[in-house]
Order: sequence, then C-alpha cells, then structure tokens
Amino acid sequence: MSKHKIVMTTEECFEVVQILKNYIQDKNVDKDLLSAYNKIDVWDKKYPNSEMNYDYEIPMFYDYVVKKG
Repeated sequence: MSKHKIVMTTEECFEVVQILKNYIQDKNVDKDLLSAYNKIDVWDKKYPNSEMNYDYEIPMFYDYVVKKG
C-alpha cells in the first residue's frame, strides 16, 4: 500500500469529515474508509470539551508609563 501526503485546510478537512460521517454509520462500512475517517477526525480526540469555570476572576490591569529621558 502506498501512502500519500494530502494538504487540506481546516475547513476542507471539516467538510470531508462531515460527509464521511454519513457513510461510516453503516454496519457494512469499508475498512479503508473507516481508517481514513479515523485519521482525519482528530480534533475531537486532541481537544476535549472544556468545562466552565465560573469562579475565575480577571486580575486587575495596572497600566504603566515608560518614561523616556
């Protein structure tokens, strides 16, 4: 099996994943198609959903002036 390097933008990758989601839900899905889907559907695995932190306080901003001279 030969490997290819495909360059895609984030938007293009997202569109391909959305299209493939419809096909991988079938129980007779092609194993190569499922493998390709798992390789490009990476953002769910790398970036888990964050939790809200309602106790976070923004620190005070202290402006300072740099004096020349």
